[in-house]
Amino acid sequence: MLRKEYRASSALYTWGRAKNYRLGRRGTRDDSCQPELIKVFENCAIQQVACGGGHTLVLLEDGCLHSFGYNQYGQLGNGTKVDSPLDASRDISSLSNKLIAVACGRYHSAALDVNGTVFTWGGGKNGRLGHNDEQTRTIPCRITHLPRAHKIFCGYHITAAITDDGLYTWGWGEHGQLGQGSLEDSYGPKKVIFDDANLAISQLACGDRHCLVRTESGDVYTWGSNEFGQLGIGRYNEIYSSPVLLTSLAGMMVTFVAAGDRHSAAVTNTGSLFTWGCGAEGQCGHGDYNDCDMPFLVESLVGVFILKVFCGHNFTVALSKDNDIYVFGNNSYGQLGDGSKSSCCTPRKLFFSIPGTIDITCGHFHCTLWTTLEEQNEENHVEIRSRTESVDSCTTSSSTGISDEERRLKERISSLNGKLTDLVSMNERVIHENLVRLQEQLKKDRNETLEGILCD
Repeated sequence: MLRKEYRASSALYTWGRAKNYRLGRRGTRDDSCQPELIKVFENCAIQQVACGGGHTLVLLEDGCLHSFGYNQYGQLGNGTKVDSPLDASRDISSLSNKLIAVACGRYHSAALDVNGTVFTWGGGKNGRLGHNDEQTRTIPCRITHLPRAHKIFCGYHITAAITDDGLYTWGWGEHGQLGQGSLEDSYGPKKVIFDDANLAISQLACGDRHCLVRTESGDVYTWGSNEFGQLGIGRYNEIYSSPVLLTSLAGMMVTFVAAGDRHSAAVTNTGSLFTWGCGAEGQCGHGDYNDCDMPFLVESLVGVFILKVFCGHNFTVALSKDNDIYVFGNNSYGQLGDGSKSSCCTPRKLFFSIPGTIDITCGHFHCTLWTTLEEQNEENHVEIRSRTESVDSCTTSSSTGISDEERRLKERISSLNGKLTDLVSMNERVIHENLVRLQEQLKKDRNETLEGILCD
């Protein structure tokens, strides 16, 4: 019997604005308008990549953490404040326990170890590092007085953690983006209170001045600034300092959320992509440059099953189930990766095909993509291939007689039916909310008219 040996192999690609070495390349500071391979990590297994305002963190599966890019506030965590290209980076994870996750804000960084301990470093203004002060730290420092964490997130100037005791946030709070019921900064972790005390949170997405939470049941809560409708609650120019249920998506199973500078996005379990908020750069992908105060379906992607979505400062990247990548929004630095610097308000497909499991993250004006592919040794490769051929021959002669093309067609029809259900459900809620709003306005107008008659 052959002994099977598997080795995870990764590939890392970067593109967009190159200033401060954020793409990892020393030789040139020219922007990159399409994904370029970073060869340093070809023989490594990448766990996660995170992008900040102008810096990048690469966490390997063995717990080693590398950083490169802009470093004015010590956000690279290497003990200096000097910008650094990738080939000058070094493992900064000299901590007692293995790191399992990282996150980047605009000028700060965070990491989570296997024991649930959170570390932060970089610019400390507004308390975003959670150490009860505003000091800058150039190496990772442990946060105390925080329950054991499971996931960590960074907004532009805030930090958050999903813990054994719920969601905690800290940092800049002027626009209610901490979700703590006030507009005050928080210099240490404080718990976000939801109406449902037993709410199970799966994901948090942080923009510049707003946040979105996705629950295990597929609901979405939002809070913070709503200047451009980025909260998706059907109106503009209000601040919500506590979580608000996004009723327009209620009943749908949301599986992924993302937040840009002033826009938001969500993906449902039927592969539908909804976007809302600021549309001035085309980042909502609706074919125009208008703001949206409620989630709207990205109609040009109706025939595509979207798996995940990622938001940069004013652009959006969507990843499909088939590993196809779609981009839209501002492209001043080539951050859309389509080989140009022309912006667009409808999705463009990148003709960039690579095998393996793909994940993407967006910084302010740059992006990274990394893949994971399990490789076998030569003997095992032959064995597995022969087994695959055997399965294929059995499939061809099976009684069902269903070809791969027919199967894909059925999957697409099923996906379209699911998206149609989403649209019908959403339209019913929108109509109901508009009727309620109209009734309230009519009642208000009637009362004002009666008051006028009485005064006369």
